[in-house]
Amino acid sequence: MNRLLQAVNVEKGFHHGGIYNPVLKSVNMTIERGEFISIMGPSGSGKSTLLYSISGLDRIDRGSVRFGEENLQDLNGKERIG
Repeated sequence: MNRLLQAVNVEKGFHHGGIYNPVLKSVNMTIERGEFISIMGPSGSGKSTLLYSISGLDRIDRGSVRFGEENLQDLNGKERIG
């Protein structure tokens, strides 16, 4: 199979009241073409943040996300969601 998406050491958090709240910490995952996955967890555990981050809809704080051969961090906003 071919790699469709790869996340390496992805970190993402939010600032609230001057305090940084990490949501994703060193997330690593690879999804191969044709593979089905599910993302499960309790409310507030970061599922939506992960999906927004690996889809390119939201910028990550650290790490890298590759979709095929493209590194999403190298793309501008229009290229990421276009």
